[in-house]
Amino acid sequence: MGKRIITPDLIHEYQWVSDPVVHPNGQSVAYVHRRTNRELDQYASHIRVAALDGGGDEAWTNGTQDSAPGWSPDGEWLGFLRPDGGVRQLFGVRAAGETPTMLASCKHGIMEWAWSPDGGRIAYTTRISLDPEREARSREEDRRHAARRGAVYDRYIPRSEGAGWWDGLYSHLFLTEPNSGTATRLTNGACDISQPRWSPDGRSIAYLAHTHAGDPNPEGGEPHRGLYIVSLEDGSTVQAVPGSYAIDRYAWSPDGTMLAWLGHDGRYGAGTQLALYVVDLKRSGHEAIMRLSQDDVQLGVYVLNDMTTGQSMPGPFFMSGPEELTIAAVVSRHGGDAAVAMAARRELAAAHRGTVGDLAGGPGAASSAVCRAGDRRGRTGGAVCVGRYGS
Repeated sequence: MGKRIITPDLIHEYQWVSDPVVHPNGQSVAYVHRRTNRELDQYASHIRVAALDGGGDEAWTNGTQDSAPGWSPDGEWLGFLRPDGGVRQLFGVRAAGETPTMLASCKHGIMEWAWSPDGGRIAYTTRISLDPEREARSREEDRRHAARRGAVYDRYIPRSEGAGWWDGLYSHLFLTEPNSGTATRLTNGACDISQPRWSPDGRSIAYLAHTHAGDPNPEGGEPHRGLYIVSLEDGSTVQAVPGSYAIDRYAWSPDGTMLAWLGHDGRYGAGTQLALYVVDLKRSGHEAIMRLSQDDVQLGVYVLNDMTTGQSMPGPFFMSGPEELTIAAVVSRHGGDAAVAMAARRELAAAHRGTVGDLAGGPGAASSAVCRAGDRRGRTGGAVCVGRYGS
């Protein structure tokens, strides 16, 4: 068979998958399927569900811009985001092809969301104005107001791929019950909230707060990204990771006593290499933090093309075993991909760095990953960085 000549039309034959989430029963996975729409000259996406034994794969939604799937803890609902009235709102279905039910909505749309462990509540982020007068206006009233006075930009966000002109809105964290139509705001201030993650016991929510170095942001300096936890019992907030670490992604341990995270300490500014860390929430101060990855390991996927989907830094993931707890993340090392293991005892104060040894690896890069105890299905050829805790 001869070599095929690459032409622009070839892109219409490509298909992409991303954002896999395993069903609570461990037998199927929901994911985003994306391809081009030749007639509309744009990308289209919907949610599919595939059996992990390879026994089936079917479309559960029929939208053109569906994203961010997530199973309810009892597995009865599949939630996802879909544009409605120009902004993304949260919908849910209980079977393939079912007419979606709106689970939550807000004026500027939902950015990220997460089910509570008992399935009775939903945490989400949305953009709001700190100006009460502007926040009271509808989106249409806000557009008419901006049209009359013109758009004013007093800050920009660097490296935002064309979306860096700040419109004066901040993303904040809200709590709601499905179909209730009401929501409670959990965070305040001139910061951007992202990645809400429920604690395993459902009593608190962790989140990243992007605080800007002044308003407007001086010289386009990189905002600080800290990890915080808000209690749903008394509304108090604590900084989970002490210091000024810049954190990109994180995950709770199954027992809620630790957080694993990908980030850096900022020693070289925005050019500091990412590392894998863990913080023991039972301890305080810097002794609670341990770095697991070494300097020759780069966390994340760095494939430079316009067809990559999913998170650039999937993970970290906790995987429970009978005698140890494993933390996994996709890594690159020495210009290629390799799986490395970092072993450390559960007593975090006893060591400040794990030992590293090769496991297995190969070429390619993973754009998404699904990890659960004893199962690495969902890896798409990338490398996994693993840290173990146990006796």
